[in-house]
Amino acid sequence: MQRIILIAFLSFLTLSSVAQNKIGFIDSDELITLMPEKKAAETVLEELSNSLTSQLGSMAAQHEERVNEFKANEATYTDPVIKDKMNEISILEQKIESFQQNAQRLLQTKEQELFKSILLK
Repeated sequence: MQRIILIAFLSFLTLSSVAQNKIGFIDSDELITLMPEKKAAETVLEELSNSLTSQLGSMAAQHEERVNEFKANEATYTDPVIKDKMNEISILEQKIESFQQNAQRLLQTKEQELFKSILLK
């Protein structure tokens, strides 16, 4: 009889200690959305994005200007000048593509850098 009471008591202690383990879940996206640091980080990213977009727009306008100039004067150009102008336009296109890729990498790196501290907090 004492043995049964002892077993029941021990099993009660075991069950009560297991029941005290509580698990909670946090919606980290919602929590981050509410943080003021997120808004500041988004502002910095927006400013950087706008700056890069304006630089890209300037490069695109320069490219369009050179293409239009080439098309307008193509009949008057000699073969070496045509090759030179086409090469110049091609190099400008490569610079634009390279700039786009570098700008995307820069934005991603900056975003990771800014949000890393927010996520750690």
